[in-house]
Amino acid sequence: MALKKIQRSGIVVTPEQYDAMNDPFKNVLGASLVDARHGHGLTRDLIAKRIHWSFIIWLAGMVNVTAMLPQLVRIIRTSNIEGLSLAMFVLYFFVQVAFSIEGFFKKNRMLLVCMGLSALVSGTIILLVTYLRHLGG
Repeated sequence: MALKKIQRSGIVVTPEQYDAMNDPFKNVLGASLVDARHGHGLTRDLIAKRIHWSFIIWLAGMVNVTAMLPQLVRIIRTSNIEGLSLAMFVLYFFVQVAFSIEGFFKKNRMLLVCMGLSALVSGTIILLVTYLRHLGG
């Protein structure tokens, strides 16, 4: 049997390999993940590039930053902190600082910036809640 090659999205496989790829991602992403370990199919980096992962993750990071802004604005406008859990914001703060530092060490700008900004928002909420509860602001 002659080795006829099939090319799909720049990836070359034999007809047998192509038929053997019973992969649900084959039609969605334009190639298969099944043979990636043998040099065929999509790699993790290629998938990330095709779905514009860097944009998606930056968008998610900015959503994380803005998620607590309505709470911050409400505290500033009303000074109402009833029902807020200071412990929850302190935990968020430490997690956000830890991931921001991870971004620094791993040279991951998205983690550094987004988690750092989130920690800034959380830290501001912590300071406001502490001030309003203990100093009667």
